[in-house]
Amino acid sequence: MTEIADRAAAEARIRAGELDAVLTDAGTVLVERSIGPQLEALLSNAANALQVDQRLADAGLDEVECSQLFAIEPLQVQSLNADGEAVDPGGRGGSPWGTGTRTPL
Repeated sequence: MTEIADRAAAEARIRAGELDAVLTDAGTVLVERSIGPQLEALLSNAANALQVDQRLADAGLDEVECSQLFAIEPLQVQSLNADGEAVDPGGRGGSPWGTGTRTPL
């Protein structure tokens, strides 16, 4: 992500083809024409994060308190292979999303 000084600078960089989209605030995306669903989803998540950060700051939480709130374990993804065994997508067992090692449930 790149911070841009103002809307005029954002518009100029989009028109020049330097950027596809600019998240101007926690609820507005500036684009030249349109964006695809993947970029829209990514920007939507970024906008949600900005809104959460702002609300936490408004509630008086500092950076340390905010980081403690979001210090959670990452999502563990397990899929079943054709034999019905759990597969770890990060290894070499044959997950539909890549290869994975067999992981017991």
